[in-house]
Amino acid sequence: MPSIRTFTRWLKNPTREPSIDTNRRESNIAVDLPNKPAAELPDHIWLDILKLVRRPTGQILRDQCSVSGQVDDGHGLSDWSRYHQNDLAALMRVSKQLHHLASPLLYDRIIVCDPYRLFYGIDRTPSPDTRSSKLDCLGQVRSMVLIYCKPSKQHPSPTPSFQQFNWSRLPIYQTPKDPDDQNFLQVYLTALESIHHTNQLLETIQQPKFPLSKASRGDTMIFRNIERLIIGIADFKMRNRGWMLDEPSPRNLKNGHAEDQIVKDLLKRRNEISLEFASNLRYHTSKARKACFHSNFGPWTCIPMAKHQSDTTDITAFLDHSISHHPKSIHIVPFTTNHWIITKDLIKGCFVNTDSSWLMDWIDDALPILLHHLCRIIDESLSNFPKRQHSGKLRSTELNIVLPLGMAPLRTAAISIKTAAGQTGFSMPPARLMSIQDKEQVYAIIGERLMPKNTGYYQQRGFSLKVKQAEEGVPMDVDVRPDPVECRCCGLIELV
Repeated sequence: MPSIRTFTRWLKNPTREPSIDTNRRESNIAVDLPNKPAAELPDHIWLDILKLVRRPTGQILRDQCSVSGQVDDGHGLSDWSRYHQNDLAALMRVSKQLHHLASPLLYDRIIVCDPYRLFYGIDRTPSPDTRSSKLDCLGQVRSMVLIYCKPSKQHPSPTPSFQQFNWSRLPIYQTPKDPDDQNFLQVYLTALESIHHTNQLLETIQQPKFPLSKASRGDTMIFRNIERLIIGIADFKMRNRGWMLDEPSPRNLKNGHAEDQIVKDLLKRRNEISLEFASNLRYHTSKARKACFHSNFGPWTCIPMAKHQSDTTDITAFLDHSISHHPKSIHIVPFTTNHWIITKDLIKGCFVNTDSSWLMDWIDDALPILLHHLCRIIDESLSNFPKRQHSGKLRSTELNIVLPLGMAPLRTAAISIKTAAGQTGFSMPPARLMSIQDKEQVYAIIGERLMPKNTGYYQQRGFSLKVKQAEEGVPMDVDVRPDPVECRCCGLIELV
């Protein structure tokens, strides 16, 4: 970092050689440079130089997801050094000129593993000089990716609870022997602690007396220019580890260590903390036109009930087995097109009859349970929908549900639905002989099961629903292993 500052200041004044004390260590280099304004290079030249310094983190993230998505081990995000922008951040602190030039590049597209670190300093009064405040910088964000990743030694979490946290003294951390279970618990608790302190920061800036910067005055929305939001990319795939969080407090608290109490308090309030952060994030990113949620296991991937007007038109959510442990983590966002991608993991979580050796029996028993859960989520979401807008015109809300199943189990489910409705003589041709019209009829029957109320109820709320098969991957009735699928919203590879 000192060498970057030395090089940058030399570029500003190349006529004079820098004087460096080589007897000192590199971290304590003493540089004798003239303190004069940079008038030799115009801004557009500096901007070209800064673009070369910026790391292409978005492309790195896509490449890493493409490689890791081929196997069942998540996205391999442990090495946070791939995504940092430390060099660009260091140049921002060289001078006011570079501060204003580097700031849009640094904050244009950001990847975040610690929300509290992102918002840290947002509650401070803007400095009297011409440098931008943290609010001004966050107002320049156009794309934001929130990933679950363990804090590294180079970037420890600034939250007070985990700065000196001894994981080996935590009984619940010693219970699971699988390293993935331990990673899951550590990532989950760290993320929960981070958003807990983030909620406190956001509550501070919402106070009426908080002195907003000039650029933010009169506008309480932080991400005023955001266009895309990607949430929940994980370092590993959560595979039915919700049992670790079923109990509100850790087991074996007899030792009474400080770590026990911290975790106990966090887990008791995890739903409250998660929903509060989801609501805050939803409000401050409501300018985003597109949003996608790649996991349901973590505390910041909740889709809350909408309380504010939003510009979002397209929301994609991958639903895995975690929603059974977090039933309030998913809602339909009104006046948008919602895409629910059902994963094979979620269907396997509904398996009840494991006595049979035939996979189709398991799927045939699990599908009605899945439809029941989805119907309950839809009903809860629609109960909070407005019936009509003040202008008298009703904006539409669409829900597209994509199932990773072949036509055979969907046909069986459709016949069962009709039989339960009293149409005992209802029949359909075998799946291999179905026409396009027959398949559309199957989708419509399953859609009717998810919308059991009268048609007028849904028309008053401008709601429509479509069910269809996944166009990518192998159907679950052929292969239960998850398939790498490209997200239609952000282009990242996700296991479905």
